[in-house]
Amino acid sequence: MYAAVLFTNVSSASCRVEGYPDLVGIRSDGSEVPLATQQAGDLLPTDLDSGQAAWLQLGTGQACPALNQPDQQAVAANAAANTYSGIVIELPDGSGSITVTGLSLDTACGSIVESQIGVQLPSIPFALTTPPNFEPSVDTLPTWSGIPGSLGNLVVQLRHSRPVRTGSVFHYEVILSNPDAAAVSFRKCPTYTEALGVITKKIMLTTRTYVLNCRPARSVPAHGSVTLAMEINVAPGFAKGPVTVATFGWRLNVEGGPYPFASSSVKVTK
Repeated sequence: MYAAVLFTNVSSASCRVEGYPDLVGIRSDGSEVPLATQQAGDLLPTDLDSGQAAWLQLGTGQACPALNQPDQQAVAANAAANTYSGIVIELPDGSGSITVTGLSLDTACGSIVESQIGVQLPSIPFALTTPPNFEPSVDTLPTWSGIPGSLGNLVVQLRHSRPVRTGSVFHYEVILSNPDAAAVSFRKCPTYTEALGVITKKIMLTTRTYVLNCRPARSVPAHGSVTLAMEINVAPGFAKGPVTVATFGWRLNVEGGPYPFASSSVKVTK
């Protein structure tokens, strides 16, 4: 079973949605049962302005021994004992709860897989390529055209200076440059996505999305820039030879796009 619950901000103020809620199942007799969950999915946290919406995705298995056995009475009893007509969504950080009815939620095959409450953004434009005559450098890929003075019109550059060892933390810098004559304000701290990947006999790819800590720099000045310190874990076994050239990318997740992005390469050693 798959279900998607839509959250719409009906207030006049913006609100932030993120995190994985606790779920409580509602039986047909009105009794409530806490439900086991697994966290998954690729929805991203976001700030919702008035009228904007986000999703919570839910899924359960429909093929397992409990529902696929010769004893049909046992199958029916198991399904009835694990079927809920509604759920209570207890929002993260104790910020309230929402009751959703009219469902037929069956957990006979195990726990519910849930996403965090958020929005879906396009996949990061990530190219796993090895540039010729590679040398660590500042790389940029300004392939968009945003509104002047907006986050979407910032230019991203990546800077690092040395190889990194497999199984360690790769430290690098992100430079956000403002080509416009007006400062770009971080009215709300957006999320960003970073990725590190390499092609050997198979693709190894690490992607992570976080909320940008924009409090120290509340804006990017006109014709100026801000520099952000970043890090990403390099998985053990990432480098298959003495030296592996990996590609990494960084994207600012601007609501509605465009999405300022840059990619570069780094040498990974054993």
